[in-house]
Amino acid sequence: SGKRKISPRIDILFPNLNTPKKNRKFAITLIKELNRKKRYKFRLLLTGEDEKLPLKKDEYEFVGEKKWGKEMNMLYRNSFITIIPSLSESCSLCSLESMSSGTPVIANNIYGISDYIKNNSNGYLISVNNLDAWVDKIFSLVEDPKEYTRIQQNARNTVIKEYNLKRMSKEYYSMWLRLFEKKNG
Repeated sequence: SGKRKISPRIDILFPNLNTPKKNRKFAITLIKELNRKKRYKFRLLLTGEDEKLPLKKDEYEFVGEKKWGKEMNMLYRNSFITIIPSLSESCSLCSLESMSSGTPVIANNIYGISDYIKNNSNGYLISVNNLDAWVDKIFSLVEDPKEYTRIQQNARNTVIKEYNLKRMSKEYYSMWLRLFEKKNG
């Protein structure tokens, strides 16, 4: 992971389906609030099908459906941060993919996501009830490249260490064995 160059426009990725649990309403409110401050120009990038949002045309872009792997990796890498304001989530693969790409994640502080994102270590956990804290954190990341790089490196290292293929294969194999034993026992 290398340093990100701050351009006049800062892209914030919100990989989502338009379902209430993903909390698109919060993402829209966040972009409006960030741009209201007029310090930088923020744009919300959304995956999926294009639809009209209650934002100015230059405040959002639907990037379409991206294939898992190279296409999504490039999208993560080209975004400044990924936001996961979900109201419920078991294990957000988008968070892990973003972390793997070296893109910091700010997520709602909920069970599931908090199992692998450690606040202020490899990402940030902030309640969606605290919009000001989200705004402050995003501005601090824009204005503090050392902090941004620290989180970026910690996020990537977490995925390499904890979610590598060898470790995950062993865990899945062990899980399947337990399920078969339970069913047959």
